[in-house]
Amino acid sequence: MTNAHLMLAFEGTAPSPAILEAIQNHHLSGVSLFRPLNVQNAAQVRELTAALQTAARAAGLPPLLIAADHETGQLLGLGSDLTNFPGNMALAAIGDAALAEQVGRAMGLEIAALGVNINYAPVCDVNSNPANPSIGIRALGDNPRQAAELASALIRGMQSAGIAATAKHFPGLGETAVDSHHAVPVVPHTLGRLETVEFPPFRAAIGAGVKMMMTGHVALPALAEQPDLPATLSRAIQRDLLRGRLGFEGCSSATQWRWGRLPKGWGKC
Repeated sequence: MTNAHLMLAFEGTAPSPAILEAIQNHHLSGVSLFRPLNVQNAAQVRELTAALQTAARAAGLPPLLIAADHETGQLLGLGSDLTNFPGNMALAAIGDAALAEQVGRAMGLEIAALGVNINYAPVCDVNSNPANPSIGIRALGDNPRQAAELASALIRGMQSAGIAATAKHFPGLGETAVDSHHAVPVVPHTLGRLETVEFPPFRAAIGAGVKMMMTGHVALPALAEQPDLPATLSRAIQRDLLRGRLGFEGCSSATQWRWGRLPKGWGKC
């Protein structure tokens, strides 16, 4: 069995036996690293990514995709050894796209130096609901036009350093009042409202050539096949909207199997 579309998470600051077995026998496309599971310091992360790539070469695989959730600000997914650049809300307060692009490039260079080649950032959600429990200061503000400008700048900067950026969380979590890590929030808006508020940063990200799009566990009854179907499982949203209407041609992903929760049959890595 090959799993070239799967990126697994695992526990350990060095490659675990289970993840090495998965690389050897199941031909993974890559791994996702998370601070609570895999990170002690910058030197250790560099050794970890090198060991993972060595295992991939030994298995006759192309270089692994190695991803991290490193937004900076309140989320330093690769640890505090890296520069804690201003978070998204601070960048929105400054409002300087050139500075945002410089931050994106500097962030990308640091990540690349650790052997990571994908960043699950930037957040492209518009912070339209002050009661949102999970986005808040991670957003590039509540103005869709400004969020679009700054998101595309961050993406250009990161990708100029050789890092594949990820626009998240399509089609937008900014309006939700429920944390999608714990339940499926519902956004009842029409396509017209989504085009005005939620979509501009994602359109700008696509225009900037973003390599990846992370979909959110959010239900959009006006667009999906079923009222409570998450966007991550909706053909109407993933194919017809994201790829058809918005023209995205990159990789669409979701982080459903985080924190060691893997699909049935995989066991725990």
